[in-house]
Amino acid sequence: EVFDRLEGGLVETVGQFGLRGAGLGTATQGVYHVLTNPNVQIGWQEGGLGKLTMELGVPGLLAVTFFGATVLLLMLKLSSHPDVPGSSQFLRATLFGMVIADVIEFFVSAQAYSDAGLTLISAFTLGCLFATASLDERLLEGAPSREMELAVVRS
Repeated sequence: EVFDRLEGGLVETVGQFGLRGAGLGTATQGVYHVLTNPNVQIGWQEGGLGKLTMELGVPGLLAVTFFGATVLLLMLKLSSHPDVPGSSQFLRATLFGMVIADVIEFFVSAQAYSDAGLTLISAFTLGCLFATASLDERLLEGAPSREMELAVVRS
């Protein structure tokens, strides 16, 4: 059951809506209220992957997969910085874990797909992770040189 829940009905969605999907906005909650044919069951997918496939189709899903892989590689590159005193490595690792948890939660829960608040918080967390790349560089730029510290101590 776990794999079926994580998949979110991807194969069934392609079978029902075709390779191009049904269009943007069709996977949101309550869309069946505005359908012209009330007998059509739409939006039954449990997970985010099925809903994403329903809206974007297979080509859009491939584009999102490519984008997600690129973001994951950037996150891994950011997390590979060495942990030196004063660095933001602990913050970076925490934010990395939160972003991965948000992605997994998106795949499992249909409620998270159409919740703008969760999407904004997830995007903010990802942005904070990307921003940690400049924290260590700014720390080094703002740190006084050793010669300047010795000159202040001597005077």
